[in-house]
Amino acid sequence: MEWTDEGTGGGSARDVVQVVRRALADAEARTPPPEIPPPLVEALVEKGLWSLEEGLACARRLASAEALARLAPRLPEPERRRARKEALGLARSLEHDYSRGEALAAVAPLLAEPERSEAMREALSAVHGPYRDWGAEQVITRLAPHLPESLVRDALAVVRDMRYESRVRALVAVAARAPGRLLSEVVSVACATEDDYRDGALHALAPYLTPELAASALPAAEAIARPDHRTKALAALVPRLLPAERERRLPDTLAAVRAIENEHIRAPALVALIPALPEPQLDEELAAARRMESDDLRAMVLATALEIRDSRTRVEALVRLVPYLTRGLLARALAGVRYTSSSDDLARLAPHLPEPLETRAWRAALAATWRRRYEDSRVGDLLRLAPDLPQELIPEALAMARRIRRGERREKALAALEARLLPVDSGEALAAVRRMEDEDERAERLAALAPRLPKPLLSEAVEVARAIQDPGVRGWALAALTGYLDDVLKRRAVCETMVAVESLADEEERADILVELAPHLPEPQRREALGGILALGRAEDLAALAPVLAQFPPAELHPLWQGVLQALAKRGTPCLLEGLAALAPVLAALGGPMGACEVAAMVVGDSAGAGKEPLAPRGGRTLRR
Repeated sequence: MEWTDEGTGGGSARDVVQVVRRALADAEARTPPPEIPPPLVEALVEKGLWSLEEGLACARRLASAEALARLAPRLPEPERRRARKEALGLARSLEHDYSRGEALAAVAPLLAEPERSEAMREALSAVHGPYRDWGAEQVITRLAPHLPESLVRDALAVVRDMRYESRVRALVAVAARAPGRLLSEVVSVACATEDDYRDGALHALAPYLTPELAASALPAAEAIARPDHRTKALAALVPRLLPAERERRLPDTLAAVRAIENEHIRAPALVALIPALPEPQLDEELAAARRMESDDLRAMVLATALEIRDSRTRVEALVRLVPYLTRGLLARALAGVRYTSSSDDLARLAPHLPEPLETRAWRAALAATWRRRYEDSRVGDLLRLAPDLPQELIPEALAMARRIRRGERREKALAALEARLLPVDSGEALAAVRRMEDEDERAERLAALAPRLPKPLLSEAVEVARAIQDPGVRGWALAALTGYLDDVLKRRAVCETMVAVESLADEEERADILVELAPHLPEPQRREALGGILALGRAEDLAALAPVLAQFPPAELHPLWQGVLQALAKRGTPCLLEGLAALAPVLAALGGPMGACEVAAMVVGDSAGAGKEPLAPRGGRTLRR
């Protein structure tokens, strides 16, 4: 789309709105229509971001039976009945058995009776037969939470024709739904599973079994040919037996577990047996595992803990394992959770680890905090971490808090962290920073220390920053100090920072420094720097610079405004809308309250406020957010 200057001279709110309208249209033309998952279609309607009619149009464009079924309850009768019938018809029209079964399994739980049970029965029938293991597993696991008792036997009939691991997983899904009177049939299916997979079936079903059902499964477990697989099944069943029988069998079962040569089988067997062991014996067994020459068993137990999906539960399991793991396995445990756990969970684990792993865990918690998308979440994490964070990491946390863009949030985090600072002499602290070998850490400590340095020491801090060899790190450190310097030092620091910036090839690295420096640059350097930053279109940069931009005269600001919106539009609608939100102070400065309200109305599709029909994307999508 070609942009022209006609009618966009920057003299009125209408000019501002016209630029936004062009940007929205341009961004929409460049944004490909997505394949929207049915739950997202439902959520967009539920939150009021789409109208019900728009949601239904999208569901029909996607030919999504599930999306239609999800939206149907919002319709009045008889439209609701017709939408459900349409969704069911779409699912039934699919030719491939697996596709039809999957679609019916997705739609069925959303229907009313009697269509609900009919659709479930048809889904099971579509995947019932030999050599349909994977498709049957997908359908059963999706239907299982919604199966009525009348269809549990139908699902078990499908499972009986399945093989291998798919049979085991489907059987466990049905067991979770089966009423007590049908669990005996579930156990009979497990006991009839092929010898090589029967131990897995009994092991997975054990938590659902009563003592009587566990006892009934013992002959099938004892009939497993391979000794290690047989012991694995018995180890899962013995803890479920009545106390007298459990105590009688426990010594032999424990001895059999210890005798398993394959530690990949011994580990899950030992884990399954743990609930049956009295506490002193449990400690003895885990301590014995620690004394083993091979770490494989402990590694398997650790791997089992790391496979837990819930972050908090996973960390709680690791905390229990810590006393029984070697330093190498503890390092592996930390590596397994540092990128997948929240800062709160990492902070819960850290105090249980030996040094230097404890410090690594706290540092990982800080990294998890910075990975958070929203500043409110980052501030909340920093406030929770502040009381317990090791003293040596406080400067890193302070440097992180200083990068928070909005002043009120930044000051709240800084106050909590600065309260932890030791009352050391500023000169000694600066000398300690000078001795640091790592330049990144030196720059971060300088930035954290700058607000607390008296004026006589600020010139020394500048010298410490100048001694940094990496131009990007040096430029960032100087930019962070600039706001605290007197006019003479500030001019020198600005010049040296710009020299460092000009030597950098990476545009984003340049922008990171210029965002810090821009408020202190003289004209025309500031305008040139702003142009480079705005061209990148990063929302966090735009939010940080918006107050500076809002101070420009409208005649100078409008070309910058039009340029940045044109750059954002080339990246598609999501980037444009995120940029508009970040530039709200600029919008208010240019267009005043009337222009800001009209742009907001246009973005959310309010035709009365925007003075025109809402911009509707292809295929029924809208620009509502």
